[in-house]
Amino acid sequence: MRRRLKIGIVRFVNSIPLAYGMERYGEIVRDVPSGLAHRFDAGELDVSFVPSVYYLTHASKCYLVPGISISSVGPTTSVLLCSRSPLAEVKTVLRSTDSMTSNFLAQVILKERYGMAPRFVADEKGSEAQAWLVIGDRALARQDATTCLDVGTEWLAMTGLPVVYAVCVARDAVLARALAPAFCHQTERNIENLDSILQELGQPEWTKYLRGLDYGLTDDHLRALERISEFLKKQAAA
Repeated sequence: MRRRLKIGIVRFVNSIPLAYGMERYGEIVRDVPSGLAHRFDAGELDVSFVPSVYYLTHASKCYLVPGISISSVGPTTSVLLCSRSPLAEVKTVLRSTDSMTSNFLAQVILKERYGMAPRFVADEKGSEAQAWLVIGDRALARQDATTCLDVGTEWLAMTGLPVVYAVCVARDAVLARALAPAFCHQTERNIENLDSILQELGQPEWTKYLRGLDYGLTDDHLRALERISEFLKKQAAA
């Protein structure tokens, strides 16, 4: 019997337009973005949404599924850099363990847009941090912060491009090309029927949020990936 595909899906609300009905194509594995990257890297997944930064730094071992992403053009709402201090006073930022792309983009935005280079620290040093990066469903909850920068808003202001948080990748080029039409059609249909899907799931409160996101992968999105790649190379050369 042929083994079913294992498909990695981000376990946040923002994946509903991508994930609804996806089980028809294989076994769904849900995890945070960084967790999906680790699972894909370990060979546990055949196709998965992974952080853009993972894709850009592991292009030799994964193939882009054309046409879909998790992005925003302007405000994202669920990717926030928060602080209880004025931004100019921030010296240390607690990174999100769920993220790869958002942590990196927050560093780029602070350096390139605000001329700041705070240290990004892990959980065990969180008590040192004046600010924190929060993504996904936790970011949609009220944040006890003086300042919250929306990474999507900041990236658009800085580059004029969408922010691409995650892309879909497969383990080989043939599989990536074969899955693209089905995955894109499923996502388009889900967006068209989003109101009824959210009613069925008992989550109608997310309609406005999800309609504010972008699930395409156009030339502008590819240019955005190129900009992220440029910043990655610049960081590596520093």
